[in-house]
Formats: sequence, structure tokens, C-alpha cells
Amino acid sequence: MIPADYVRRMPLETVPTADSPGGQFTHGYGLGVWLGGNGTYRMDGLYGQYAVIAPDLRAAVTVTAHSDHDEDLLTAVYEVLDRLRG
Repeated sequence: MIPADYVRRMPLETVPTADSPGGQFTHGYGLGVWLGGNGTYRMDGLYGQYAVIAPDLRAAVTVTAHSDHDEDLLTAVYEVLDRLRG
């Protein structure tokens, strides 16, 4: 179990990553999570393993795919979340 206070802090205590290669990694890094730049944050695994958290939608998207195209996969997830926002 992860304490609720720590989960709340995960996307708040960040370091800048603007100089990182790749668009999905330039919005900052929190306590074990990458920031999505649109209010989301995510935990990354290898080859398409993701947990994307969208607090404003009270939603979590988990992906357990094998993908060599992570950028395309994340873009698709963010497009779905943006549609849900209206």
C-alpha cells in the first residue's frame, strides 16, 4: 500500500525535464512519475506498460501492451482523455 499523502505528492514534487529527448518526457518528472503536460501523470514500464492518471477526470488508464512505438501509444491515450474532457 502506498500512503495517500505520498500519492498526492507524486505529481507535485517535480524536477524539470525540458531538455530530455522525446516529447512525452519534456513536461517534468515527479516522485516516480512522468508529467503529461495536460494535468496527467504516468508511470512507465518497458515496451508499452503504462498507468496514466487523469485527476481532473478521476480516471486511470492502464496499458499492458507490447509496443515498440511508445510515442504513438501515449499520443492515442492522451487523445482519448482529451475527448473525454470535451
